Amino acid sequence: SQLYSAIRNIDGTYEWMNPEKCREGGARMTSESGGSSSSKRLRAKKARETALTRKGALERYKKKKESRKFTKQIRYESRKVRADKRVRIRGRFAKVETNG
Repeated sequence: SQLYSAIRNIDGTYEWMNPEKCREGGARMTSESGGSSSSKRLRAKKARETALTRKGALERYKKKKESRKFTKQIRYESRKVRADKRVRIRGRFAKVETNG
């Protein structure tokens, strides 16, 4: 049985790496490699895009938060009228017993 290790990428996905191949030099683990300047630029660009995406998401969240309403809303007036007419015992609906 071989042991595999998981490497977490910047975008949140995981890569499964065989540690034996990493030692042989076939595949490099991202944490061990120094990285080239082009890959550093790509990571920096991705980080900027992520920051902008997060900033936009936070702005949308704050805007929605301001418009929240915690008051009771009646969606169907007809249901409210019917509920007001029904007999209640201790606030709960109860059956009306008729002898007949």
